[in-house]
Amino acid sequence: MALPTPSDLLWVTGFPDQGRWLIPLLREAVESEWSDAVSMAESQLGDDPGARELMECAIAQAQKIILDQREASIVDVRRVLMRCYKNAVRRARRRQARMILWGSSGNLEGISAPVSSDTRQVEAKLDVSKLLRDTPEDVKHALLLRYGVRYGWEEIADETRSTKDGIRMRCKRELKRLMDHYRPSAKQNPHDPKSNNRR
Repeated sequence: MALPTPSDLLWVTGFPDQGRWLIPLLREAVESEWSDAVSMAESQLGDDPGARELMECAIAQAQKIILDQREASIVDVRRVLMRCYKNAVRRARRRQARMILWGSSGNLEGISAPVSSDTRQVEAKLDVSKLLRDTPEDVKHALLLRYGVRYGWEEIADETRSTKDGIRMRCKRELKRLMDHYRPSAKQNPHDPKSNNRR
């Protein structure tokens, strides 16, 4: 997919006068991130050619966020733009996953697979709740963003209003605490009844 040219980005003429300073920064950010954006759209959405539409949505959203800040560097603009783009890709993926059914339920009986039980999902959610019971709320939120939604540490730091290194180290310490707490000691023999009594 070709890189958008300046004429492709004429939507910027809708910027308010006080936001004109953002136009060159956004153009540079789009040019810098375009190849990654196309790769992300292809990997997440298949051969969908919608990267341009997703980028336009991300640009409009990033514009609103950055204009509220009054000033920003190119690094800030690129970071905000790609965060908005990732959100647009996630929304598009959810839309793709929705199934539209035509006909009646009688037409589906012959082709539909048996309904699976939700018991495993419920049990997994209860296990996670129990596992993270003693974890501070901000660290719990950061862990779920990192390993559930695959956010980067910079995005997590923004979400939790902390530093990138600070939240990363707190998560690392919490994971070590959980491993130490739930992993049986190497010295204990699980087949030894005495070690079971000591637990």
